Amino acid sequence: MPGNVCFRADATGGQHPGLESRKRLSALLRAARSLHLPEATPEERDLVDDLLRAAEKAARNLGPLKDCDTRLDAFLRDMADEVDSQYRTQERLPAAVNIRKLVNRLREDALSVSCESCVGHGAAKPGAAEKVCRDDSRIDGQNMRNGAACWAPFQGLLQFALLVAQEAYDAVLPQDCQIDLAVEFHTCGTRESALGARTKFPATDRPGARRAIVEVTLPEDHFNFEHFAALLYLIFHEVCVHGPQAWSTAGKRAGTLEDCPFREGFVDAAAAELLEEALHVRMAALAPDLLPFAEDIALKTKAEHNRRRDVTPEEASPDARKTAAIRRVRQQRARGVKLFERLKKREAAGASRLTGHLAVRLALCANVLDVPDAALVELIERLERVTDPKLPYSPVKQGYYRRLRSLVIAPSPALDEIRSLLSRSVDNREF
Repeated sequence: MPGNVCFRADATGGQHPGLESRKRLSALLRAARSLHLPEATPEERDLVDDLLRAAEKAARNLGPLKDCDTRLDAFLRDMADEVDSQYRTQERLPAAVNIRKLVNRLREDALSVSCESCVGHGAAKPGAAEKVCRDDSRIDGQNMRNGAACWAPFQGLLQFALLVAQEAYDAVLPQDCQIDLAVEFHTCGTRESALGARTKFPATDRPGARRAIVEVTLPEDHFNFEHFAALLYLIFHEVCVHGPQAWSTAGKRAGTLEDCPFREGFVDAAAAELLEEALHVRMAALAPDLLPFAEDIALKTKAEHNRRRDVTPEEASPDARKTAAIRRVRQQRARGVKLFERLKKREAAGASRLTGHLAVRLALCANVLDVPDAALVELIERLERVTDPKLPYSPVKQGYYRRLRSLVIAPSPALDEIRSLLSRSVDNREF
């Protein structure tokens, strides 16, 4: 693509669950997508839930999962047969055509997976069946690196996240800012009930060869449609917020604290809006099997972004200190989001796309700078005071804001000057 920004997946270093977990998660993902009826009546919803429970029971049946002779494609068809059987024995069949369509969708999804032809096996020499995944780390690892079909939906989410982040940064950063980011995608199963995601920087991360590892934890005992719909936002947060952070650092980059109001609040707010916009204006870039769920994913993106600011009942702990620590993290994130929203209202006019908006441009420009975390927190504090209508006018703070605004909103933002402004010592009493 034109421009100097490139976000790409590096499959050579990918790490993923073993065959047993992949079978379970792939089956649960396909059941969650296929048996989803967003406009269901209460009666239809009950029936769909029955079908989904049948699919999940089959997917979590450890017998065939642990039998390495049961290939994924055969296992998925067995699951579809079980659901079909459940459907046919139902006495109450409201809106039968809609329900039948869901069951057929699950069967078609299952039939679309062929372990024999996956990752080029169909073109291999006689004996290709020996290369089908069978819990052999060498063979399975090669299949995963070559794009195994069982993991294609997860890889499709990563590819869309990379594309949207790349286009956003390319639209904002100056042409002399070269960004070439290689992202390793790691997934693992967990017995916990919640999704998880984090970004790590390997020892090989350095100027000219930037690398990031995005790790996603999948709840293989609980995976459902809500998890599926939330996955893209979690992946995009890691790719857009943390993948390019502190780009100009001299050596290997450091991670971000969970209570950073700038990256975990302000930049995350920009990322969430960029993703929501992309799910409407760049829908065609989604993988075909993800496209029908673009609206569900957009709604879940907003919900998950909002959830990051509150202590959920599941996170509340009998240990008051632990709950207080979680609450502090959420409060700092909410602080950054609040400032982002305040800047959006202040600069509401003049930008047809989000990448032309001051708040988004500031988030992306400042995110790539090698400034201390303390300077980013101080940026939040200064802008809070600049935009607080209850505080008296000050020529110092208005001059600071006008200078920052002019640098960020310029067609080619001067990153060095923005860095200098953020690093400059200012007597906050003058704000």
